[in-house]
Amino acid sequence: MIRRLAIASLFALTATAGASPPSDSFVAGNAAAANGDHAKAAAAFLTTLAQRGWSTNTLFDLGNAYASAGQRGLAILAYERALVLSPRDAAVATNLAHTREAAGLAQPEVSRTRAQLSRLSSDEWAWIAIFAVILAAAAASGRAWWPGQRGRATSIAVAGGAVAVLALVAAFVVAPARATAVVVRAETARIAPVSGAEEAFPAREGETVQIEQQRADYVYVRDGDRYGWLPDRAIERVLPERAPAHT
Repeated sequence: MIRRLAIASLFALTATAGASPPSDSFVAGNAAAANGDHAKAAAAFLTTLAQRGWSTNTLFDLGNAYASAGQRGLAILAYERALVLSPRDAAVATNLAHTREAAGLAQPEVSRTRAQLSRLSSDEWAWIAIFAVILAAAAASGRAWWPGQRGRATSIAVAGGAVAVLALVAAFVVAPARATAVVVRAETARIAPVSGAEEAFPAREGETVQIEQQRADYVYVRDGDRYGWLPDRAIERVLPERAPAHT
């Protein structure tokens, strides 16, 4: 839980980068995209992300550049990361769905409960939990200062605690797992972590998989009810091992 909240706090910080004035590399990326040089645009947006950290706008534009260049796996990865920051962004969700469709991939099934909870990001749920805890603590302290209002203060403290617990559960549910990854280049998954092992299943570019374990340069992944080893160069985690820098 603490790890999830740390992730949420990280994205609350990185999201602020989008509010700062556009960098030279971001402007250059948009200019390159307008001229049809999508490879140059992607490189410029990657520079912006390295310099300023993740922001919805830059990840969205990076996804568009990759999609226009036919690199659908990397495009899907960029859109997925943008949705971590802004789960209600309709443009990102639409382009992600279109890119998956263009790649011949089925749209992932999401439970109704998760869909409703995902209207808020994990960091937003985390902030709700924090404010609820503060409210509960203030109400609990108020019982000593205003004896005549103990009943009301107790009710507020209990309600605040309940909201905090529910918000923490919601943050846990909607936060993407670090094991979630996108196949950025088509590869054949194998039954053992060696190149000559028997084939397990074809991993299509853009598919989302779950990393079960890693051994040297291979990762053991789960794709629905299919399991196999992939070269680690074939996938990228939605949440990278190293936290993205932020300003």
